[in-house]
Amino acid sequence: MAHPSSNTDRTPRDRSVTLIRGVHRWRVSCAAGQEQSLVDSLLEHALSENSPLGLEDVALIRTRLVSAPRIGVNQASPTPDRP
Repeated sequence: MAHPSSNTDRTPRDRSVTLIRGVHRWRVSCAAGQEQSLVDSLLEHALSENSPLGLEDVALIRTRLVSAPRIGVNQASPTPDRP
C-alpha cells in the first residue's frame, strides 16, 4: 500500500512563476508541457503598445518557468548510499 503522502500518479503538474516589477505583479501558471504556449501568449501581450510587461520580463518568466519545480510533487531529500 502506498503511503498517503507519496506521489504515485504520473499526471503532469503545474508550473508557476511570480514576477514583481515596481507596482506590477504577474503570477502565471500552466500545466507541465504547456510552457511554450504560455510564453507565446505573454509575448503577444508584451508586444501590445500599452503593456507594462516587457520583452525582458517575458524572457525572465520563461527562464523561471522552465526551471520551476513542479507544484504538488513530493521531493524527498537524497539519502546517502548504503555500503
